[in-house]
Amino acid sequence: GPFLEKLARVDRKNPDIARKFALSIITEDPERAIEFLKPAGETYARIKDYRNLEDVWNLLVKHDYEDLPYFEKIERILVGNREKIRIAAYLVTLCEPFKIVENWPAVISITKKILEYEPTSQKARTDLVRAYKAEYESHSLLTDFLKMSDLTNSKKPVGPAIASFERNI
Repeated sequence: GPFLEKLARVDRKNPDIARKFALSIITEDPERAIEFLKPAGETYARIKDYRNLEDVWNLLVKHDYEDLPYFEKIERILVGNREKIRIAAYLVTLCEPFKIVENWPAVISITKKILEYEPTSQKARTDLVRAYKAEYESHSLLTDFLKMSDLTNSKKPVGPAIASFERNI
């Protein structure tokens, strides 16, 4: 309770205490918990403590997935740590709530990032096509542009396919 909070406030550099305090209040005060989780997540990313980072990431996806600038900050740290496969996996998790609320522009943007880090991911490619179909369902040439772009052809490189589709649509 109050002791843990005091400790978390005093010892800002200790992500474990901040996380522990956040977890103790997350059900009754998620907003305050998030204030403590974010810096903890950032510290975990910087010190390459990925087990704890993953926990914090998943909690923040659950409670504050719309804060894309925060997730992008963590992404930049992980890219700096040369952790492309790991950040791709984290972004898959971040994408889920946007699919549920059908925020297709966000799904498209996150999925394109996943494909930057993991260009051969078949699942991400399929997800991207699905998101494009949802976002542009009323476009009369959607099917033609998808075919022309080679986006649905997994033998073709994904980067040029995305560029071609977006240029045409």
